[in-house]
Amino acid sequence: MTSRRLIPLGRRGGSLIAALGAFMLTLGCGHEHDHAHESAEHAHPHDSAGHDEGSQLAEAEAPTESVTLASGGLELFMEHPYLVVGQGAKFNVHLTVLADGMPIRAGTLTATAKGPGGKSVTVVQEGPKTPGIYGPTIAFPEAGTSELSLVLEGPQASGTIRVPVAVYPSPAAALKAASENAEEEPEGAITFLKEQAWKIGLITEPAGKRLLVERLIVPGEITPAAGAKAVVTPPLAGRLLPPPGGAFPRVGQRVEPGQVVAIVQVLQSDLGEKLREAEIEIRKAKIELDHTRAVYERQKTLVASDAISRRQFDETERALRTAEAEYQGRLEAKRIYEESRLTPLAGTTSRGGDPGASAGAAAPAEPLPSSLLPLRAPIAGTVTSAAATQGEYVDPEHTLFTLIDLGRVWVEAKVSEFDLERVEQAPGASLTLAAYPDRLYDILGDGRGRLIDVGSVVDVATRTLPVRYELENREGVLRVGMFAEVAIQTSRREEAVAVPETAIVDEDGRPTAYVLLDGEHFQRRDLELGIRDSGFVEVRRGIEPGERVVTRGAYAIRLASVSSVIPAHGHAH
Repeated sequence: MTSRRLIPLGRRGGSLIAALGAFMLTLGCGHEHDHAHESAEHAHPHDSAGHDEGSQLAEAEAPTESVTLASGGLELFMEHPYLVVGQGAKFNVHLTVLADGMPIRAGTLTATAKGPGGKSVTVVQEGPKTPGIYGPTIAFPEAGTSELSLVLEGPQASGTIRVPVAVYPSPAAALKAASENAEEEPEGAITFLKEQAWKIGLITEPAGKRLLVERLIVPGEITPAAGAKAVVTPPLAGRLLPPPGGAFPRVGQRVEPGQVVAIVQVLQSDLGEKLREAEIEIRKAKIELDHTRAVYERQKTLVASDAISRRQFDETERALRTAEAEYQGRLEAKRIYEESRLTPLAGTTSRGGDPGASAGAAAPAEPLPSSLLPLRAPIAGTVTSAAATQGEYVDPEHTLFTLIDLGRVWVEAKVSEFDLERVEQAPGASLTLAAYPDRLYDILGDGRGRLIDVGSVVDVATRTLPVRYELENREGVLRVGMFAEVAIQTSRREEAVAVPETAIVDEDGRPTAYVLLDGEHFQRRDLELGIRDSGFVEVRRGIEPGERVVTRGAYAIRLASVSSVIPAHGHAH
């Protein structure tokens, strides 16, 4: 039988009644034992005259110890007989890469046994006997609490694992310790051998305390950021021509601000009319700007003496900024019209012919019957729609191109008015997309995004308010119009025991998980869950901090727990 240790969670073992007599025999003959589960065909180095099949079976059932621990990216599951000073003991060392659940397939293992007095013995194995399993035989030089140091150097992983072990001065002392360490097998222990675990890449992770924030799960949508969407329309009616280079931008093509994307051939009479309208609008805008500036200057004195409210002054200040922008916009419109009338675009004929036509000799200067009005991209972005055909007649109602800058996008989450109390003033959030369900985007993490605003107007149809975030779209995977599931932080926080959500198994509607007892035994636990946050879930009952839970392969263990077939031991020693 085996006494087991799951470091640092303690020691457990089974009944040793059937094995004690055999243990005395094996210690007496100094035989190096193999794995505790080996069959009666075990080859004994002594003359067979002194031992019949019964004694060989007894040797196979001699009490052993096992140790399971995780350290430095490796999981160690090690079995060995109770140790007696000076007597060689076979160690079955199982090494697993924690990250992917795979066995160590190559690498040198250096095992050093060091006694309390400093004496040491070192054994080196150049590679595993079979994938994941080393089998050094070591005789400890001193009795007492000793240390076994295992140093692995290999392509998959490297590291050092130190295990405290007890070395006894005599077989009788070892027998007494084996009897004292005997414990009943935990109820519901499920056997799942290392060979089975390696085939499916079984992974375990420790439960631990972490700060969890309750999150409100709401629907959301990816939208263009403010100022990141623009359309290109002709300000005047005319004939549409391609830009220099001879091709209109196509859907998916990126354009830069100020880049000419099309040309409109317009009549001079139309330009003259637009210039007269622009001058009138400029005068109106200037009158409004002067009036607003005068009000602003007067109120600036009044607000200093508290004669008016700060809110009233802020509204006037915003009105001034709007008037200034309106005035500058009118000036810019006039400039474009004048430029089109007086300076034809380079590469065109004096009579407004198509760009790229043969220039020939310079034509005599004469009044232009038409002018070429360049249409420029107002922002840098990607063309998402294009409706431009060379030679067609277009007017200001005709949208030629739609541009969107996808470098930054908005995430608009819809929060029910009934949940508004749970949302903080400046809540953080994460999101998942239906297109990429395995990716979790922390909106405010790593400087990628920021909160834009928490809406103040309830949608009368849906009874929701928008909570808007701006997110940097580094990889370009966030597309406008995508639906998202947004997890918004609430004011509730808990420091609680948590496990990855992938550890939770739904069994007939009940949340369960499988906990590692030792390297080849697991236990099913019924759980009471709490807050879910960023891939982790609070466990209020069922798992203690430090216990390792299965996060990949749990369903295979569940199947093993209900199987009526006892798995044959697959270790190759």
